[in-house]
Amino acid sequence: ETSVAEGFKDHGLKNDVMKTLLQTPGFIRLADLVGEKLKAVRPLVGIFAHETAQRFQALAEAETLKSFRAEAAEARSAAVAEVAAAAASGSAAALRPVGGGGGGVEGSLEKDPLCQVCM
Repeated sequence: ETSVAEGFKDHGLKNDVMKTLLQTPGFIRLADLVGEKLKAVRPLVGIFAHETAQRFQALAEAETLKSFRAEAAEARSAAVAEVAAAAASGSAAALRPVGGGGGGVEGSLEKDPLCQVCM
């Protein structure tokens, strides 16, 4: 959490890089996927109370067995690409390197917003 907090401090507010990331369609889709996965696995918690030899009913639900891995990877890639495009176009001030003289940023996560996003 500290890598996306203002001043990189514990319990800090989200920095501008994170606020920019949170607004991208790819990140919003990723958040939706996490919500879908939570709904899908919620019935599996019942396994701890399942005390019969019969098949556990929650495993009969197709949604429970669905893998979200490919969709999540696609959404992550889309979010990073959207942020990189915004940085390249200069449309997102929060994504401009700190002290970067045009030749890239070296040696510091704090000075490289795109590195913060990828992390």
